[in-house]
Amino acid sequence: MDSSIEGVFQKLKGAYSPNTLRGYRCDFRVFERFCQSEVKAASVETLLAFIEASMGRRKPQTLTTFGGH
Repeated sequence: MDSSIEGVFQKLKGAYSPNTLRGYRCDFRVFERFCQSEVKAASVETLLAFIEASMGRRKPQTLTTFGGH
């Protein structure tokens, strides 16, 4: 995981429960692997493609997390 992203998670400590942050880290890793496998930059279009590709395979709550609630 990129060190700048880990820095963001460190700043969120205390604002969210440890379980929530663990879930966010896991979700980010899944998205990061998707971007790498598709050789895509993280853009709005990439995020939408990821959500579309994840439908039916991931829980609706996870997709809501990626979609910004």
